[in-house]
Amino acid sequence: MSLNTIVEEGHHGCSENSSPVRASAAFWGSPEDAWEDITDFFVEATTELDYGQLIHVDDFNLWDAMSCIEMMDPKMDAGMDIPPEERGDKIPVSGIKDQTFSAADIIGIIDQLCALEATWISGYLLSQTLFTCVYLHQPYHVRNSLLQAYIFVTLKTADLVHKEIMKGRVADEEDFISDNMRYSLAEEMTEHEALASMLQAENTLAADLRRLKGKGMHARELPEIEMSYPEGREQVYIEALLARLRFRRAFYTTIASISRHNLPHARKSLAHASTQIALVKNSLDLSVDVSSSFDVHLTRKHQAPPKPIASMTRVQAVSFFEETLKHIQQICTTSAIEKADTLLKFLAMFAEDSPNVLSRSLMYTTILRDGRVGGRIPLREYVRDSIVDFTATDVFDSTDTHTTQLCTTFLHTATDSITSLLTLFAYNRPRQHRRAAKLVYEFESLQQQAEAIDLELQAQLEPSDEYNSDEPPNPLDAPFPFSSWVYHHKLRLLTHYLLLGYELDLYSPHEHLQVIYHLEYLFEIQTQHLQRTRDARRKFGSPRKNIQHSDNSLEEWLQTTQAHQLLFRGLFYMAKVARRNGLVPLPTSKEQDGVFNEESQYKHRFRLFGSLASPEILTYQGFLEMLEFDAEDEVDVNLHLAEEDFTGARDIVERLLHDAKEAARPETDTPLGHALNAHHQKELQDLIRVCISNSLAVQTLAGKTKTFKKPPSSLHPALTFTCKYHKRIPTASSTL
Repeated sequence: MSLNTIVEEGHHGCSENSSPVRASAAFWGSPEDAWEDITDFFVEATTELDYGQLIHVDDFNLWDAMSCIEMMDPKMDAGMDIPPEERGDKIPVSGIKDQTFSAADIIGIIDQLCALEATWISGYLLSQTLFTCVYLHQPYHVRNSLLQAYIFVTLKTADLVHKEIMKGRVADEEDFISDNMRYSLAEEMTEHEALASMLQAENTLAADLRRLKGKGMHARELPEIEMSYPEGREQVYIEALLARLRFRRAFYTTIASISRHNLPHARKSLAHASTQIALVKNSLDLSVDVSSSFDVHLTRKHQAPPKPIASMTRVQAVSFFEETLKHIQQICTTSAIEKADTLLKFLAMFAEDSPNVLSRSLMYTTILRDGRVGGRIPLREYVRDSIVDFTATDVFDSTDTHTTQLCTTFLHTATDSITSLLTLFAYNRPRQHRRAAKLVYEFESLQQQAEAIDLELQAQLEPSDEYNSDEPPNPLDAPFPFSSWVYHHKLRLLTHYLLLGYELDLYSPHEHLQVIYHLEYLFEIQTQHLQRTRDARRKFGSPRKNIQHSDNSLEEWLQTTQAHQLLFRGLFYMAKVARRNGLVPLPTSKEQDGVFNEESQYKHRFRLFGSLASPEILTYQGFLEMLEFDAEDEVDVNLHLAEEDFTGARDIVERLLHDAKEAARPETDTPLGHALNAHHQKELQDLIRVCISNSLAVQTLAGKTKTFKKPPSSLHPALTFTCKYHKRIPTASSTL
């Protein structure tokens, strides 16, 4: 039989109108048919195939070809039996009933389960993490009551974590794998039953501990736990086991309380969990090797193809839970948030620490619930108060029907945009960068609506009696409260988008000058906008509004923006000189396969700005004009200006830091206020270090530029920009 015969018989085996399932069944025959080995025949038939040809049935497509695996390949074939020598001394599921444990064994199993749980939350499969533990497959067969109780609460915790992450809807594919592969997470057991069994084990251990200390010599009233201890160290191991049980129960209760929006109870459980995790950390050395209880081949068939992973170590797992508890503690302070500006500061602070997906999901479901902030204050009121605080407008107090209708329409649209803005901080940092670009377009559309409403309202807004000047106001200084507020948030989004690029290390060496050029421009525009808003508040602000606090906040934000503008302007002057002297060389066309074009790269990097009505786009031609030098001595002038800007930025930041320290009053400050102030002070301290380091880099560059006769031939930049002192603000360093 030749290859043509195979094709002909395969063609007649199924009709063109038959479905893929029927065609496949017709080709392969029924299960009762006798099977015949045709391997040799197919090997012989392949001699008639040309390169790239394939024998396949009609329903075999490209997707099947991309998804196929090589059978009998141990790295790819999940259904292949594992040789006994590779399995080692692993405990089979059928042997769970016969296992006995020492205290060190249980501590080792518990610690390894915590490491696998942390690995699972970090974005790996359940089959590769928790369910590599043999006891999780048949927890009812575990004879040791303590270990059985811990396993059940661990499963309940995994079930609760899975539900909370799914409820938050901020997890992307790189954050968390939602498929639990039909593994049982003890759904049939109630929370009360699981916690009661663990509490009983805790009470038994506590009674044993009291007996060892001579405080409970009476007869045992609780069931005994079958477990052996190293001679003379019973107390140490009992205390270590108690710490692990109590941490597990407190951790579960904390998440459950936040899920029920009971923050006071969550804070109590959180404090208990923080105490116990410290005790766990100090007793990690008590565990022994328990590798026989964990088998990566146990769930091999649920992975296609099986892919090995690097699980967290026990020390890393403890650090993971410590960080999670710290973030949950921040979440529990959100009940004190009353203003939109404070809420945005908190979210920015929370997101900067790159919390895991569980913390971000809990934060999102706690803050934004049923269209209300914290389930209490409608988000529309937050938006209204934010506009009033920023512009001091009294437009919302108007009794005019048309004005009220315009305000209501704008608030409805703005609430959706602010919801998207608040949600932005619940995603991981790379996703924030991508979503921030999309959100800019949303605020661009909102600004157009705001400008149209402001034009209708402008004639109805009268200058404030308190701030009214003797001269009539300039029409260009009209308040425009809605569009001013939207423009402020859009500018902040644009700067956040570009600054995140530094945190994520997205920029090539030759792109730094372009990004610095745009950031200096954005901070300059933002400074001008804040100054205009401040002046409009004084001319048009309502005297009935208590605006002293918002005036102080606006002035603080204005000074911070001015400091950033000076900092990036100094960086631009310095990078401009470095580029002129070839210290930041461009990639050559030869290295880029002849396709590198700086103008195309420039337009691609800043394509987001091209579709915006404001701020005005910075063209590539304008960028080149800013790099030109009119005279030879202008190099020294630029370096002098750079050093002046760094000094000016440092002076502003030092004043802000002094004010922040004066404003910190631990005896009257709330936990949230204290956390925000501490974060603000650290931010300012990091900025001071950036200013000092850049000033030193200017001095180094000033001493070296005079020695250059021609640009260096090395393609490695002699002036580099890194974020070693601040996550999002670059620091220049010279390798000369």
